[in-house]
Amino acid sequence: MLTLLNKFTTDTAGHSAAEAAGWNFRWLVCALVIAFLMQGLFLPCLCQIGEARMRVAIIFDGLVILRMAIAGFRRERGSGWIFYAALLYSSPLWIAWAIRHA
Repeated sequence: MLTLLNKFTTDTAGHSAAEAAGWNFRWLVCALVIAFLMQGLFLPCLCQIGEARMRVAIIFDGLVILRMAIAGFRRERGSGWIFYAALLYSSPLWIAWAIRHA
């Protein structure tokens, strides 16, 4: 039964459907916008710590945009984009934690 299921979920080169599909840039851009809004709402305060948090958040967002451009240029396949979406969604939490414990 499993081999029959694998036969229908793989392409001719033997890759699974997730590996054959390219990165979901639409979802990543949505995650980037939501993360940017969450960072703007939860990270700033009127002090040097708030400025440092926002500076780290903007640099991180820029690095994700750069990584998306590289993935698009190289026409990368697979589900690696999910890792970056998860990082974006959780960025206000770990940025605040990293700055507080630095």
